[in-house]
Amino acid sequence: MRPSFCHPVAIVVISGFLAAVSGQEAETVSPAEESTPEAVEPGPTASDETLELDVVELKSRGFLRGEIVGMEGGVLVIKTDFGPDQITRVNWQEISSIRTSGQHDFVLEDGSLLRGKVLRTEDGQLFLTGDDFEGEKTLPLDRVQVVDPAEKRLFEVTSHFNIGAAANDGNTETQSVNINGDLVAEIERHRWSLRGAYNYAESRDGVTARNTTGTMKYDVFLTDRLFLFANTLAEEDEFQNLNLRLAVSAGPGYQIIRRGSFEKPWLRELELYAEAGPAFFRDDSTNDQDRRFVAARWSAKLDWPLVAWPLDWFSRWPVLDWRLLSNLTLFHYHEAYPSLESHDFYITSEQGLRFNIWGGLVSTLQVNWKWNNNPVPGVERADTQYLATMGYQLKF
Repeated sequence: MRPSFCHPVAIVVISGFLAAVSGQEAETVSPAEESTPEAVEPGPTASDETLELDVVELKSRGFLRGEIVGMEGGVLVIKTDFGPDQITRVNWQEISSIRTSGQHDFVLEDGSLLRGKVLRTEDGQLFLTGDDFEGEKTLPLDRVQVVDPAEKRLFEVTSHFNIGAAANDGNTETQSVNINGDLVAEIERHRWSLRGAYNYAESRDGVTARNTTGTMKYDVFLTDRLFLFANTLAEEDEFQNLNLRLAVSAGPGYQIIRRGSFEKPWLRELELYAEAGPAFFRDDSTNDQDRRFVAARWSAKLDWPLVAWPLDWFSRWPVLDWRLLSNLTLFHYHEAYPSLESHDFYITSEQGLRFNIWGGLVSTLQVNWKWNNNPVPGVERADTQYLATMGYQLKF
């Protein structure tokens, strides 16, 4: 039986898909353009200024009232009384006019910055007043690249913690639990990554599953894209007769896609990297059939938050509320260890969908797949695990 490479090569298929669609001029339509009572509001009134609201008029004649958070990558973010977490995103090119209740920073194509309050918009021109200049100044709406740019942080952390559990009573008595999490911390040119998972299951006949896995990785960037990595993988599995699986590796890696690499809003949060290098692989088994060999290692990681997808892609399915896609993240991660001394080959992968429910609360549908082409006697080559978990996402 030969291993199936459907999970690892998915990264290649996705990369080809991105290359094909990045040249298309698909028009992205914001939630505000839908003719729903929540998204399209009546025109501005005199009370808007009294309530200190920013007002955005769309080319579709809809209006949004709220607090402008900022604009980057062609997408304006405005805090309103509706939408996920009271946040609505709208394409800058679909805006016909703006009026603000306070001053904002506007960054132009040449990198210059103008701070002011937008009094009105006429013929594609913003009319501003501000503390740094006298009278009014005009600014072409289509020349604005960024509104209220976020300060570049030297320290960033992203982490997830998830738990899933199931229990059956009666004719079938089973209990199972899965706990998994990850953490990525970035400080200037340095990146640290931690991943871990624990699985346990039992029935009336006893324990049926108990295993643990974890990885630690350190990256140092030599350029904006090129980095060096050092990685350690550790696993134990009682029902695979595995006391400890340990793999240590190092080598070069490349950040193929960074956040902001694409101008299209639905691609702007995409991240993808790949890495490869030599490794030392060791399996310590309970039946004394230990293995040690020098291997190669390659790995890839994809994170794709689905932000502002083009509505016309889904027009053929009118029952689908496309705005839900703005809360989804596609993810994939795999490590492969082909031996350089024998036919041993080991691969582990994780892929799935993460749905942001509210705030940092997330739900995840995930498939984990492992392949060992030379297991100890009595153990299957492939392991597949299907998970549905709830958890929390933390970013700062």
